[in-house]
Amino acid sequence: MMSDIVVPDYIEHSARVQAEHYREVAARLRLMADIEPLASVRRHLRWLAAQHDELAVQPFAGRPRAPVLR
Repeated sequence: MMSDIVVPDYIEHSARVQAEHYREVAARLRLMADIEPLASVRRHLRWLAAQHDELAVQPFAGRPRAPVLR
């Protein structure tokens, strides 16, 4: 049963640190977008910020996993 799996503290800590990093990068991208004179670049910076916000919510979602050696 999946609920019986214990996640080591260092993995949870790593996920929290990584999520905070993504939130900080997203905030910087939004600040850059606020001062960007070109609309297309502003849109792209805001899109990148949104992507980083999503990664902050689920830091390990959608990431390639290491191959399983058998």
